[in-house]
Parts: sequence; structure tokens; C-alpha cells
Amino acid sequence: MEKLADEIKALITKRGMTQTDLAEGSGTSKRLVSDFFSGKSDPKFLGVLNIVRFLFPDSEDEKMERYCREVHKKNAVISAMEYASRTCKDELLSELIDKFEEVTSIKEAARVYELDLLNKKGEHQKAIEGCRLLLGQTNSAVLRLKVELIESKAFYDMGEKLVMLKTVSRMEEKLEELGEGYLKESYKLTYYSVAARAHLYARGDNDTAIIYALRAIKAKSTISPIQTAEMYHLIGQAHLTSCVDKSLEYLNKAVEIYEAQGNVEWANVIKNNDIPFIKNLNNEVFDFEECYDKGEWAHQLLIRGQKEKAKEVLSSLPQLNPFEVMYMGEACGDVMLLIKAHSEITKTGNAFFSKIIESKINKLVKGITF
Repeated sequence: MEKLADEIKALITKRGMTQTDLAEGSGTSKRLVSDFFSGKSDPKFLGVLNIVRFLFPDSEDEKMERYCREVHKKNAVISAMEYASRTCKDELLSELIDKFEEVTSIKEAARVYELDLLNKKGEHQKAIEGCRLLLGQTNSAVLRLKVELIESKAFYDMGEKLVMLKTVSRMEEKLEELGEGYLKESYKLTYYSVAARAHLYARGDNDTAIIYALRAIKAKSTISPIQTAEMYHLIGQAHLTSCVDKSLEYLNKAVEIYEAQGNVEWANVIKNNDIPFIKNLNNEVFDFEECYDKGEWAHQLLIRGQKEKAKEVLSSLPQLNPFEVMYMGEACGDVMLLIKAHSEITKTGNAFFSKIIESKINKLVKGITF
């Protein structure tokens, strides 16, 4: 099969472009373009990615998957594994791991990315145990940082947000010490997104969470549309108690991207849960047609002062989540139900939503006459 470099060389010749034109158009160096075409060495992965994006804006995935299968030198292979992980191409990542797991210079990286796959499959505890083992064995600063990022993500996926916050706090300085290139940019993106979640959900620090989420969004060389949507979603939540307009603006941006990417499930979560929740939390009356989530339907009834109807809706549900327990507490004027809801949320380490329930408890307690 023709190599990607040969295909690109033929394409720019057909278009009447020079190597200089390609370097300038893609924002890469002439040296990198020359190395890419000569095949003498694996050029910097980020440079090849920029060339592909410049020439093939509509088929980046296909071309980069092909290139990932062509590379053979250590740094390029690790970058290829990271690209496969970053873009959720688990089949490609498995293929690269199998291909290089016995290659002396690369097998350690293969072990690290095996843990990445393990975590994605939901085996979080095994991934964490593997991370701790590898942290005591590897001398590579690059791979140690990747292991720490995998560990942090595993703790987040397990709901251990406070532990995740501790693991995040030690990474930023290490990131800056890495050499420039695709791995540093990709690791930065993971760090920013993990840090944003840690500061919002584990610490309830809205402003810092927004700063990190915006940094992630600006990581244009590595961030995918879905990851951008995730950060818009987080920023929308971070603004929900301070600015309704900004909250809705970012949530609607997230919905737009999710729908464009065919991710209907998450678009519907925001439309049917997050947006009604924010409107309800800010005492906004809106049409029931906008609110398909029964819990938020009950929440809207509370906003309208229709407590008995709210209790009917909540009583019809087979099982109440912590927020629905909170709404039932409000409908019944029962502080103990609100405390129960607060306890259930606090167990998950979610300080952000715990604060919201605390405000509801304080409001109800102040209204009780002894």
C-alpha cells in the first residue's frame, strides 16, 4: 500500500504546490516536510497532523489512522498511541499495543496504554492498581505523566472526586517540563479537562473550573468536537448559580456540537435535564413541553407553588435520585429529606451540587417556626 507521504507528495505535485507552500500552509517547518517525504526519520507527529488537517480537512481520521499504522520509531509510536486514545479509536490503540508490546524500546509505553484501555472498559480499580505499579517502575517523565493522568481519570470515573483533585494538583509543573510536541499538547488537554472537573465538582470552585475548561477549549491542535462539547457543558453548569444567560449560552453550544456529532443521548440530557434544572433553580416559569424529565417537571411545579401536584409526580417515580429526594423534601417541607439528599450527593464527593442542596436546606430551615 502506498504510504501517506507518497500520496501527499503526489497530491501537492498535482496541485502545483511546492514543499515550501505546504510548510507555510500547514504551519510546519520546511525541514519537517522534507523529513516526512524522505522517509529517513519519523517527523514530529504534530507536524504531520497539521499537514493532514491542511490537505484533508474532511478525512483527517482516515489519513491519521493510516499514518499511525506506518510509524515505527519510539516517539512517533507513543504519539500514535496517544492519538488513538485521544480520538477514542480503541481498536487502533489495541492494534498498536499488540504490534509493539515486545519491542524493547516501546513495550513500556504499550503497558501504559493497556491501562488506558482498561480504564475505558470500566475496570477502574485494576487500572489504578496497574498505574501504581508502573509509577514505581518507569523512569520516563513522559510515561509517568501519562500514568498519572490515567489514574486521575480512573478516580473521576469511580466518583472519587476528592482523590482525583489530589492527583491533579501535582501535574501542572511536570507538564511544562515536557518537550514541545503532540504528546505535551495532548497531555495538557487531558490535564485541563480533568482539572476543570476536579475544581468544579470536588472543590466547588466555579471560577477556577471555568479557567481550566476554557484552556482546554483553546487546545485546538488536540481537542475534538465532543471534548469541546463536554467543556461547554461543564462551563454551563459552573455558571448555573451565578448567571442564567451564560449558563444557557454554553449549554446550548454543547447541545449544538453534540447533535452535529450525532451524540443525541448527551444532547437530550442537557435539553431535558440540565436546562430545565437551571431554569427551575432560578425560579423561571416555562412551558411543560420544554421539560420531559419528570423530576424537573416536579421541580417546575414547585416553582409554580403547586406542591401537591409535585408530590404526585414524584410519588409516581419508581426510585428517586438525590435531586428528586430534594424536591420531595421541598414539597413536603421535610428538612430530613433534604439532609438525606445532601448526604447522598456528598458521598460522591460532588461539592458543587452539595452546595446547591445546602442552600435549599438553609432556606427551608429559616422558614420553619418552632
